Amino acid sequence: MTRLLQSLDNKKAGVKIVSLEASRGISAPIENVRSAGPAPADLSELRQYLFASAAPPSSTLNQPEGVLGAFTVAVAEGIVKPGLNVNKMFLEVQRDVALRSALQQTPYVVSNVTTEIILVPAPVVVVTPAKPTLPLGLPASNRRDREEYVWIPGGTFLMGCVKGDAKCEKDEKPQHSVTIGHGLWMGRNEVQVGSYRRFVRSKNVKMPTPPIWGRGKWDPDDHPIVNVSWQDANSYCSWVGGRLPTEAEWEYAARANRPNKIYPMDSLEESRDKANFNGKGLNDDWEHTAPVRKFDPNPFKLYDMAGNVWEWVSDWYRDGYSEVPVRDPAGPPSGKQNVARGGSFDSDPKTHLRISIRKPFNKPANNIGLRCVMDDAPETQNILLGVK
Repeated sequence: MTRLLQSLDNKKAGVKIVSLEASRGISAPIENVRSAGPAPADLSELRQYLFASAAPPSSTLNQPEGVLGAFTVAVAEGIVKPGLNVNKMFLEVQRDVALRSALQQTPYVVSNVTTEIILVPAPVVVVTPAKPTLPLGLPASNRRDREEYVWIPGGTFLMGCVKGDAKCEKDEKPQHSVTIGHGLWMGRNEVQVGSYRRFVRSKNVKMPTPPIWGRGKWDPDDHPIVNVSWQDANSYCSWVGGRLPTEAEWEYAARANRPNKIYPMDSLEESRDKANFNGKGLNDDWEHTAPVRKFDPNPFKLYDMAGNVWEWVSDWYRDGYSEVPVRDPAGPPSGKQNVARGGSFDSDPKTHLRISIRKPFNKPANNIGLRCVMDDAPETQNILLGVK
């Protein structure tokens, strides 16, 4: 490392980027390895550095000989993506490796690079805005899991706790503008037990543990699946040709073009006819999970966006938002817990049926399920609409 940095100093490099396929027992903090001697007298550029390695210092990966590691593969894929600056590229690498390894490997990245370094310039493309070719709420059946998905065009909305909401939590603030810059297909309802059985048979994996009230047996096939880990939820959505929604996509779909709504239903007094939560009453005949689509859909034709089961989203949990308007946010690159949205059958309605509520989890639970989204692409339209 010292000889490499000295060579870069001799070449008067203003920015040093060092990528290691694996870090093997580095004893000193890597932040201390900055320069291998005095800088040349005529060096006027900023002295910046970025270090990235497949795993943190002082750790070792069991990597078979002759096989490219997940870190190397992710860097090779990321370094050619147009328009990414070097910091963002390595953060995407960090997240990609963590997901591919089911959180068993998280690359180490440390940087003080402030210069905007674009590895591959983004092409200049003149785009003429076009009206959506698909109508809002268009239903389509996924021929892999046999669930219905509905089309939701992109748009801009205010994300976070609504002003005047007395139940606001700190991690729901501040309310800020978010643009969903793409249309997507979202599961009309939470993934059902029967659909998950098809996944289990197709992938030759095991069903999750039945819920505690089932006494070793699962609810009927039209109830939402529960006790699914975040990793298994990702695997299921990948199998159907999609992914978990981002937290922003989920809230955009739940708000359904209704700004400053606190609850998905029209009023809390009517909610027993609108959602399954905290016991029985009125239209809510279920002590635990209810069959999907037993309550009215929202304006985007989505069912159970409040109550029944919490729903995994793709984001790692963080304790708040930035005020800066953002486009298609994907959340932090890593973390210890993941976010679930929407409340469940055992939720307090005034607190946990609010659209902006966020809850961190790090393991499966009897009240957590999932809902998938699919990006609009030729393969998606083939799966959903039979278009080739």
